[in-house]
Amino acid sequence: MPEPASASADLARLRIARDEDGVRSGSAFARMAAIGVAAVMVAVGAWVAWDRLLKPLPAVRVFRVPAAAASASKTLDASGYLVPQRRAEVATKVAGVVARVLVEEGDTVAAGQALAELADDAERARFDEAEVGVREAKAMQVSAWKGMDEAKAQVEAAKRAVEEAAAGKPAAAEALEEAAAKREEARRDFERKKKLFESKDIGEGEFETAEATWKAADARWRGAEANVSMADARLKQATANVVTAESGVERMKAAAEGADARASAAESRVKQAKIAVEDMVIRSPIAGRVTARKIHPGEAASPAGVTTGTRGGALFTVADFSTLEAEVDVNESRLQDLRLAQPARIAVDAVPSKRYRGELRQIVPTADRQRAVVKVRVRLLDPDAALMPEMGLRVTFLESASTPTDPSAPQLPREAVVRVDGKSWVWIVADGKAVRREVELGEAKDGQVEVKRGVAGGDLVVVANTVPLSEGMKVKAEEK
Repeated sequence: MPEPASASADLARLRIARDEDGVRSGSAFARMAAIGVAAVMVAVGAWVAWDRLLKPLPAVRVFRVPAAAASASKTLDASGYLVPQRRAEVATKVAGVVARVLVEEGDTVAAGQALAELADDAERARFDEAEVGVREAKAMQVSAWKGMDEAKAQVEAAKRAVEEAAAGKPAAAEALEEAAAKREEARRDFERKKKLFESKDIGEGEFETAEATWKAADARWRGAEANVSMADARLKQATANVVTAESGVERMKAAAEGADARASAAESRVKQAKIAVEDMVIRSPIAGRVTARKIHPGEAASPAGVTTGTRGGALFTVADFSTLEAEVDVNESRLQDLRLAQPARIAVDAVPSKRYRGELRQIVPTADRQRAVVKVRVRLLDPDAALMPEMGLRVTFLESASTPTDPSAPQLPREAVVRVDGKSWVWIVADGKAVRREVELGEAKDGQVEVKRGVAGGDLVVVANTVPLSEGMKVKAEEK
């Protein structure tokens, strides 16, 4: 059986040969793929290197903003700070616990606006109690004056009764006088006829008639006399009633005045209670902006100067920014170089791109003996929202007023300014990149425009470009 074994060996050799060829073929393909990837990476790297290192940057023409030139009319410089001439350190009027704080630093407030509230439950309870007292006192006051009116009405009624009694007395007296006359006449007639009857000169009937007439006249006289007595009694009683009624008026007047006093006292208590409630609200005495807040809800506050372990003194600071002025110290030996209303130029550290116009308003009439300086206040003629209290500044006093265009303000070619959405912008080249910056413009003249804010001396401002610029784009600056 040698032939089959030989055939198997030949087949095995043939199979091994095929496997080796496959391995060689796969290795060659991998080497070719690796070479291709490497070639692509080299190409990409070369392109990136060319783009970043060798590709020419877009060129832009720029204008270098000159440094601010010193004014030839300068007399002296002085350093200082912006200080509001109207500022309030606001403290609480009464001690209490802060319930709410209503403002933060930077808030604009009106005069009288609430800044914080103290807990006022007890004060409001006293106020409500005082109002109840006022209502009760006023009710008693109304009742007392009503009684006074009734007493006055009684006096008037008593006086009318006196008048009526007095008016009836003459009639009663006249009736008495008439009755007395008729009684006397009847008596004489009776006496005469009595004698005639006794002498048998008249009959009994005539005598009895005379007697009856006299008795009737006597009765009428007695009745008239009683009427006079009654009229006197009525007049006397009416007069007494007037006195009593007038006494009642005096009593009711005293009661009404007492009610008035009690009502006034109750109203005074209400006012005091209302003031106590209002004092629990801390208000700004001036209009301005809150520059400091030193209190928080839950903390105890006390009036300035009271040391009770609570937070005392000023809880808020409110400054009127419209009264900001430059306060600088000037060496007393240079005072002869200054005068009131002298023009000045003000450089604020926080606003380096702008110079403000000023005017010397006041030379404080006292010197600092240790530093040999005098405080000078300069009014700002063109303040803006960028200014804040306590900003550092430098004032340059000038011999004469500056022109409307600040000589220290940068002047740019008009074509450098771009208007977008109502705002003015310029492109600045900084560290080889384009940067867009908003600017505030001033007067424009002869193709130039004044820039009050936004650029400073040494800035490279783009005045012409060949391609559209974008923020952070690399460019090559070429100065004009």
